[in-house]
Formats: sequence, structure tokens, C-alpha cells
Amino acid sequence: PTPTPTPSPTPESTLLSKGRYATASSKYSTRYAPKYAVDGILSTQWRSRDGSETQWIMVDLGSKKTIDGVVLNWAAGAQIY
Repeated sequence: PTPTPTPSPTPESTLLSKGRYATASSKYSTRYAPKYAVDGILSTQWRSRDGSETQWIMVDLGSKKTIDGVVLNWAAGAQIY
């Protein structure tokens, strides 16, 4: 039998988190609230409170989803990855 090749990822993808409810361990200010991590606008962002390495963000996707990949857009000034 001939093996079926794995399809290559396409540039088009679905942003499952866009507009969904997001919560986080902290926020730097209201300007950097968790909702800005999932608004689909690259010029906005969630930013955690400074001084802690144990920060997290969680997004409610509404139902069970199959996720093939995750893309993080990291702020240029981030010191810890």
C-alpha cells in the first residue's frame, strides 16, 4: 500500500480563542487585561504583574476542541520566556 502523506499546515488557521473568555493569575493594569490576549489584535496584549515567574493565562474555548498547534506572540521587552 502507498502511504498517505501528512498534509502540510496552511497559512490560514482558525483562532479558536478569539473573543473567548480569558482569565489570568494577574494583570499589569486594566490596559493589559487577559481579554486583550484573545482579541485577535496584535497591537494589544495581556501583561502579567511584574516580579513573578509563575504567571499563567487560561482561555475558555466553550467546548472540547482539537488543537493542532499554538502560536504565542511574545512582547519584545519580555525578559523571561
